[in-house]
Amino acid sequence: MLPLAWRKLPESLDFLLTRRPPSGLRRVNAVLRSMGQPSLTVLAEPLTVSNQSSQDSVGARLRLLVRPSTLLVWIVFFCTMAGFYFILSWTPRLLNAAGLSAGQGMTGGVGPPLYPTAVRTTGMGWAIGIGRFGAILAPLASGALLDRGWLPAQLYFFFSAPFVVAAVAIFLIGPARAIITCSANR
Repeated sequence: MLPLAWRKLPESLDFLLTRRPPSGLRRVNAVLRSMGQPSLTVLAEPLTVSNQSSQDSVGARLRLLVRPSTLLVWIVFFCTMAGFYFILSWTPRLLNAAGLSAGQGMTGGVGPPLYPTAVRTTGMGWAIGIGRFGAILAPLASGALLDRGWLPAQLYFFFSAPFVVAAVAIFLIGPARAIITCSANR
């Protein structure tokens, strides 16, 4: 897959026009052709505030990056990745601490112990299917909300609600699991 992506995905026009690699004109024209635009005969000189040699230092490059919008992007990436890796890394351990066995200590391990063996695959099949419905609905809802003028910050706030609901549901599974276990032992 990576070789196909490497071959088929072009560099951005910004990159090609700024960095000006040896095959830059040919590559720019290939991108322009794919967009139905006329080819260029020569690459225009890039618009720069200062000359290239002063931008080669690490300090100069960092000065271009250290802006409020860059810091906000870094915060978004930090928070998103921190949340993702927290869920990925700690969910099994926290589920174990909540009383699930080591074999059940994964997100997919939340449901199976709740179902009797005879209907376990059916129960989990339905759970996965409902999850996929959410995976389909979320992008559709996002597009519809963006079309109605929602801002990205509003979307992220709105779509944090499913995580809250999931956390509450997982919290409630503990008592439900205890009731099911007690019923099964009678």
